[in-house]
Amino acid sequence: PMLKASGIREDVAESGGLIKGNREFFSGRLLFPIRAATGHVIGFSGRKIKEETFGGKYVNTPETPLFKKSRVLFGLNYT
Repeated sequence: PMLKASGIREDVAESGGLIKGNREFFSGRLLFPIRAATGHVIGFSGRKIKEETFGGKYVNTPETPLFKKSRVLFGLNYT
């Protein structure tokens, strides 16, 4: 619902790892941006707000053309 209300196209949201199937991937989570060394947002990390939220305590954006987990050091842009 929030993505649609923001005017983000479904195909863009899916390719960016924000939706999976018919649900928002980070639903029920507090989000933190993952930034490249340049400061650009390339992904997200989300933490459960409620214990009953589906999935692990922390989840990251799935790998995309912009986000390769093994190539990003969280917080490097703050040095």
